[in-house]
Amino acid sequence: MSAKPASEVEIARWETPFEYGDLSLVSLTFGNGAIRVFSKEEEIWYTWPPSAAEGEGDPLTIRLFNRHDSKVYDIRFEDVEVFRVLDEADLGNVWSAPGYTKRATLQVRYQHETTFERYKGWSLLIATDDHCVEIAPLGSYVVDVVGTAEKSN
Repeated sequence: MSAKPASEVEIARWETPFEYGDLSLVSLTFGNGAIRVFSKEEEIWYTWPPSAAEGEGDPLTIRLFNRHDSKVYDIRFEDVEVFRVLDEADLGNVWSAPGYTKRATLQVRYQHETTFERYKGWSLLIATDDHCVEIAPLGSYVVDVVGTAEKSN
């Protein structure tokens, strides 16, 4: 009898205020507005504005709306290794993984090469009505309520 193949994906809980919410992705902002790019060919840095500090990281802010509580949330990551936005249909390997239960936020660890092969830890996944955002954080993150949406006709 042959051994059952290991799952491609491990799933773990990611506790958030909207873990079981009905989410919509409102916006995603990456970087701090400064340019600091190294040109290998020229061996120089391009910097704008001139005061842009070295080593500020690559902050990522994701704004979400949760229909369950009408709240608008910001998740601010101080630095990320990599992130991607994709259609939820592209994550069939996650949805079929052992231990998956329908949640808006979860942790994912891949057992094969993916976009996240450089990142060896758990990535964080946010599933919304139309899109998913997957993040490989390098530092800490903060979740804040930034407002409450009003219902209107």
